[in-house]
Amino acid sequence: MKTKKCLKESLRELMCEKPFEKITVTEICKRASTGRVTFYNYYEDKYDLMEDCFEDLYEQIRVGFHELQQKNNPHDSFELRFRNFLDSIHDVNQEYADIWVDDSYTFLMMYYRFVTQTLKKLELYGKEQVKTRYDVDRLNSFLVLGFWGFFHVGGGVASAAEDEEIRKSAHQLVRDLAAGGLFRN
Repeated sequence: MKTKKCLKESLRELMCEKPFEKITVTEICKRASTGRVTFYNYYEDKYDLMEDCFEDLYEQIRVGFHELQQKNNPHDSFELRFRNFLDSIHDVNQEYADIWVDDSYTFLMMYYRFVTQTLKKLELYGKEQVKTRYDVDRLNSFLVLGFWGFFHVGGGVASAAEDEEIRKSAHQLVRDLAAGGLFRN
């Protein structure tokens, strides 16, 4: 566990310096003070390591989502569920705001797949059996890419005041989407 944690931290540090595509296993091992043989005992390649990092992120999002649900959504309203989901993802994203995402198509696609799978695992549409006018997978794809752009436009790390304004705007967008007939019970 200690070695895997060190490899993950090394990958994150390197991703703060340059795009994922330009990072090599050799660099990860050097930063982690670990040999390549040890790396390959745990991971097939850097993509496998990234997938393991995403599993850790999923757990953070899951815990955050369920805490928010218990705290502010006792009646399991769909709108609040969706908002709590966005907040839990946004909170985790803020922890990793310093990661280089410009020119990193591979990382963006891995992140996109991660978030769409997280939507399914957390069963965002839940007990209410919310219906949509659209295929759920296509709708999730549209929403994930849209919210990515919404939260990341302009790049860089947002100040606390800017972050709060972005969060308020995202909440209003969720209310507008819910009221606009995109979803129906």
